[in-house]
Amino acid sequence: MANKLVSTPARRAASSGVVAGRPARRATDLAPGLHLARIEAIGADRYTVRTLDGRRFSAEREDSVEAALLEECVRASRPVLVCSGPHGPVVAGALQTAPSLGTSDGKHLRIEAADVKLRAGRSLTIEAGPVAIVVDAKGALRLRGDKMVIDMGSLLRILAARVELP
Repeated sequence: MANKLVSTPARRAASSGVVAGRPARRATDLAPGLHLARIEAIGADRYTVRTLDGRRFSAEREDSVEAALLEECVRASRPVLVCSGPHGPVVAGALQTAPSLGTSDGKHLRIEAADVKLRAGRSLTIEAGPVAIVVDAKGALRLRGDKMVIDMGSLLRILAARVELP
């Protein structure tokens, strides 16, 4: 005789997610604490996140977390921190997995890399006291200050269609 599946109250409860008279945990319920997740999609005011154990749900951004940070997390596939909030899951921040660009003593910033590229849509300005280097979108480079010293050990070559000296 073949085994027949019989629908019993216990089987119906197990298949419906009800255990011992309690409703099943919703997919958006999180255990207490912080959980690592990755943002998969960004909606109007919601984020689709997937926890490391594979659960996917919709979360809102905590007020102190900047939207630009979460957009960067999506681009870099950087983990975010998610916790339970009063209205469901909340993205509470991001997990930093690389050294930050910043100062160690609050006075000095050091950038080291094989190549450094700065890009600005309209202009780029570097200032130190009363001196400035300004580059604009039209291709003009301006050096502002009271004096300029050019100190070359070997060769100084100026290539231009025209050079004007007052």
